[in-house]
Amino acid sequence: MLTIKAAAAALWLLALPHAVAPPPAGPFLPDGDVMKTEQIKTAQGHLPSFLASGDNDVIVIHRTKAGAPQPDIVRICIVNHSRSGGRKAFDNHRTKRPRYVVGGSQTDCGNIHPTQQDFFFWKAAPGGALKPVLKQKLNLSGYAGYLIRFEWIDD
Repeated sequence: MLTIKAAAAALWLLALPHAVAPPPAGPFLPDGDVMKTEQIKTAQGHLPSFLASGDNDVIVIHRTKAGAPQPDIVRICIVNHSRSGGRKAFDNHRTKRPRYVVGGSQTDCGNIHPTQQDFFFWKAAPGGALKPVLKQKLNLSGYAGYLIRFEWIDD
């Protein structure tokens, strides 16, 4: 069952122009050890259209065929368009401090190998420290040469 925020994010996503569909990337599996996630498959491929945490976060996933600096790499970006404007972050491994951290209306990117990856997402807690809010397994096989943007739109 979709939440109101998830339904609003899905409708907002439908209004956006869509990129060329990637080849099937295989199954993606949620990992519920950190936070609840919602999965939605779309006709465009096996990456979900958005991620939602149990902490009321909504992250829209955009993918385009161009944008990686090398044809064998996936370029991953985090874009902070959240209402709060508080710091957001991601990394493909859990560390004490994520490598990709952005403030309000900022973007940060990194290059990742096109394999199955565990992505960790953080946001600023009261007091300013980053806290993990979402862990998601995503299979990036078949996405070499793609630019994938995680656009954080709600928290």
